[in-house]
Amino acid sequence: MQVSPVGASRGTLMRLLVVTVSLTLTLVSPAYARDCTLTDEQWIGHEYPRLKSWSSIYASYRAYASYRAYTPECDDGWMAEGYTQVVVKMLFARWATVHELARLARRDPAFRRFVLNHVDASADPDDLRKVLTNATRQFPRDLGGLCASVANAAKAALKASNE
Repeated sequence: MQVSPVGASRGTLMRLLVVTVSLTLTLVSPAYARDCTLTDEQWIGHEYPRLKSWSSIYASYRAYASYRAYTPECDDGWMAEGYTQVVVKMLFARWATVHELARLARRDPAFRRFVLNHVDASADPDDLRKVLTNATRQFPRDLGGLCASVANAAKAALKASNE
C-alpha cells in the first residue's frame, strides 16, 4: 500500500501537534499548579496570625493564593477557611479600613474576587450579618460598587448557610 505525500504530511503534522500539546501540558502545568509551599506549622505559627490588615492579606494572597503564584492547596480546606475568617473579620470588625481594601481591589481586580469569594458560608452567620449591615448601612458613597458586591456576597453566604 502506497501512502500519498499529502497523507504523510498530515500524519506528520498531527504527530507534531500531539507532541507539542503533550510537552506544553507537561512543562507548563506544574508552573501553574504547584504544591503549597506553606507547611501547617508556618501557616498556623506565622502566616495566619499576621493577617490583620488588608495589606497583609494582600501580601499573603500574592505570595500563596494569587494566579501569579498559583498554589491552589494554599487556598483550600482549612487554609481557605482561615482566609475566610480574616476577610470576614476585617469586613465586620475593621470596616473603617474598607478604603484600603478598595485601593488594593482597584489595583488588582483578582484580589477583589479573592476577597469576595471568601465571604462565604463557612463564616459564622452572625459575622456575615454584621458584614451585610456594614455594607448596606455604613458604606462610603464613593465605594458603592464594592460595598454592593460585599453585600451580595454576604447575602449569598447567609442563604447558602440556611441562616
